[in-house]
Amino acid sequence: MKMRSALTAAGALAFVGGTALAGGTTVYTDEGSFLSNIEPGSYFEEFDGVPVGAAGPLLSFTDGTYSYDITAVGAGTNDLFNNPSLVSTDSALDALVITFTSGNVLAVGGVMFATDISFIPVAANMTVTLSDGTVANYVSTGANFRGFTSDVTITSLTIDADDSLFNAWSTLDNLRVGTVPAPGTLAMLGLGCVFAARRRR
Repeated sequence: MKMRSALTAAGALAFVGGTALAGGTTVYTDEGSFLSNIEPGSYFEEFDGVPVGAAGPLLSFTDGTYSYDITAVGAGTNDLFNNPSLVSTDSALDALVITFTSGNVLAVGGVMFATDISFIPVAANMTVTLSDGTVANYVSTGANFRGFTSDVTITSLTIDADDSLFNAWSTLDNLRVGTVPAPGTLAMLGLGCVFAARRRR
């Protein structure tokens, strides 16, 4: 059974989809917008094959191009505890940490939310932190999508559900990792659409 414990408070600030931040990172709250800004061929993991219940300290995933490890880090047990198709922590004191081991990740997105001890989604303040220092704070209201694109390699992502009001476990589903188009590619695609529209007149 998952442990019950408490965590320090975190603020709640909602980001809108496609918000560009300093340093070349963009935060998405809409999965469609995120997908339209990354290269085809990303690695999508639904976590259908994760061990249910206690899962130990580490899960590793790869599709041959992209790879990453998931761990639990904090003042709790530092172990994972999963439900079918969901990755979570054994202790509400811990955060989920995704460490990208392939060294080629410029885009990451997924469903990052809070659950109770029975994996039922709960409202809680969430803090998602990228390796470049980008922080997205929001209130988890269920299956909340967050996506990030960056012009520097993303080496890690931390998902933390706040436990100041009640126990909430950091939970992850449907993770997608990939890269972004080379500089100028999107502009060229846009220019092509303009020319095509002119030819139709």
